[in-house]
Amino acid sequence: MNSKIKVLHIITRLIVGGAQENTMLTIAGLNDLSYDAKLLSGPTTGPEGEIVTEVIGKGIELSITPNLVRNINPLKDLRAFFDIYHFIKAGKYQIVHTHSSKAGILGRLAAYFAGVPVIVHTIHGLPYHPFQNFLINLFYIIAEKIAGYVSDSIIAVSSNNAENAISKHIAPRFKFTVIRSGMKIPRFQAAAVKRTEMRKQLKISKDTKVLGVIARLFHLKGHKYLIRIAPNILKKYPDVKFLFIGDGILRERLENLATSLRVRDRFIFAGLIPRDQVPDYISAMDIIVHPSLREGLARVIPQGFIMEKPVVIFDIDGANELVKSFKTGMLVEPRDTESLEKAIIYLLDNPDNAAEMVSRGKNIAITQFTEDKMVNDINKVYQKLIKRR
Repeated sequence: MNSKIKVLHIITRLIVGGAQENTMLTIAGLNDLSYDAKLLSGPTTGPEGEIVTEVIGKGIELSITPNLVRNINPLKDLRAFFDIYHFIKAGKYQIVHTHSSKAGILGRLAAYFAGVPVIVHTIHGLPYHPFQNFLINLFYIIAEKIAGYVSDSIIAVSSNNAENAISKHIAPRFKFTVIRSGMKIPRFQAAAVKRTEMRKQLKISKDTKVLGVIARLFHLKGHKYLIRIAPNILKKYPDVKFLFIGDGILRERLENLATSLRVRDRFIFAGLIPRDQVPDYISAMDIIVHPSLREGLARVIPQGFIMEKPVVIFDIDGANELVKSFKTGMLVEPRDTESLEKAIIYLLDNPDNAAEMVSRGKNIAITQFTEDKMVNDINKVYQKLIKRR
């Protein structure tokens, strides 16, 4: 007789991304404890890449429900709801844990109607934000309130996300727990020695300063803001290179923007790379720039801290919980390209100060963002909720 607690994690897509990696590592970790954790996902489509192969390689039991798609589609969404409902009923799961916006709303409601004892959701980034249409914003807030009502616990990867949701009355404060998104710290530590090798591979000289962005080429990721200020940065530092890691629907548009500003030759669009090679590519960088307008808590911050790379980031969501300007990095107002430029120039002008910044952040990263800590903290949430039932 199987005495393990049956858990179903549900996510919309298994593209290359922080939420997806978080989910995969969580399930793998739970299966090493007293759980029988499985994963349900919608189809993984798009140019962003996939981690389906890696999920299966970790021995995680994965099922795909074809109607669970990212974009709003009333007919498919209704079908997805019933598909998830029947899947949950058939599996007799004791815990359903959802991730991402669409899967989070449909999955929690399906779990509620299926009579699941414990329903948990992780906010990797709020679906509503200041840069979207008012009606869409209102729709997501209402939908999250409904899903929040049926949730037993809501995990947020940043305190700011939790406080934002509480202020919008998504759910009462007692339902929220902040758990940092874990990662394989040793892999990033080990990659520090790859700098020379990666620069040779990328045809970058050892003295060239490299500004790197690690994000899919997608709306709200903000690559365009860095491209727009590239000419001004190059006036002072003509040898600077810009390294973009990731792919997406905006690649051609971003390449055209760089071309129109006559800086295309200074940009390296590396495209999709194997996820386990991300630390190697970071080793080739001098500064990490993250001009995204929507994140829960960008994983590039602790990754930069671990690998001793200073981070320049827009002050959105959980960024200011880790990055303090001139102390652990450079925090910039969203879409403020002038301040973004000044922050980057400051780090280029003051490498010693930049080194002090990352040394202050390194201990935070290696203590708060471990894979084991994330899994153990989630286990504590599960056990607390199970005891209540």
